[in-house]
Amino acid sequence: MLKALKILLTLLLLFIIGAAFAITWMIYFKDSGNQGERETKFPEVQEDKGDFRFAVCGDPHSNWKVYKKVFQSAQKRKVSFLINVGDLTRVGAESEFYEGKRLMADFPYKTYLVMGGHDMTGEGRRWFRKYFGKDHQSFNQGKAHFVVLNNADQKEGISKDQLDWLEKDLEENNLPLKFVFVHQPLAFPYADPEEIGYLTEKSQEAEQDLVEILKRNHVNVVFAGHLHSYLTYQFGDISAIITGGAGGPIYSMPFLADTPYHYVLVTVKGTEYYPEKIEINN
Repeated sequence: MLKALKILLTLLLLFIIGAAFAITWMIYFKDSGNQGERETKFPEVQEDKGDFRFAVCGDPHSNWKVYKKVFQSAQKRKVSFLINVGDLTRVGAESEFYEGKRLMADFPYKTYLVMGGHDMTGEGRRWFRKYFGKDHQSFNQGKAHFVVLNNADQKEGISKDQLDWLEKDLEENNLPLKFVFVHQPLAFPYADPEEIGYLTEKSQEAEQDLVEILKRNHVNVVFAGHLHSYLTYQFGDISAIITGGAGGPIYSMPFLADTPYHYVLVTVKGTEYYPEKIEINN
């Protein structure tokens, strides 16, 4: 009888240890295998107080496998919308715009596309307008103002008409947070303008005019792509975030560290914002 009781107690102890291990595994490792993402704890958002999340990615270059993973990851995090900072396509073909639009329409949140240099190839401007509409626009959400621009023309630079529109738009939308989205980085401190893609004096002057408008109107953050990596820097009081990791070949340059495929998740809480890089394995 005593021997049987000892066996029963031993089995009960083993059961308790096993259950504790299983619970620990579920808490700490439940999502560890999901698409190879690096998990991060983010601030909670309360939609009834105007809090929300949005995602920013760039340079898919028709790598739909990685691009889809970006969208799936953003959906998991319940973003209100996603903005792609350009180079959806490789050669600006209609079939690429069609496929990209079809993929983006599969997800239950709004999407915006910045025009990139590759998107302008051939008849790319035409197909961009057909599938995605205007190449510059703005909208508000919560206490934030969002501006999408087209600065991808490496010879002409951003147009004067667009700069005039931008100045008026920013003056009329004096919300506490202002986010701007372009393709080519602005005021990049680690390389000369031609290396970044401003190939003529005209395009370089247009870039400077754009930077001055953003400074005068107290823009908080500029998001850009073009460089297939992740990098942050400051110009004046403006933060700059480069995110070009949504599928295109990863760049290796003296001023850039090799960065896995990724996107940026931004949590907005009132007048505060919290950007986080989310890595995606191929």
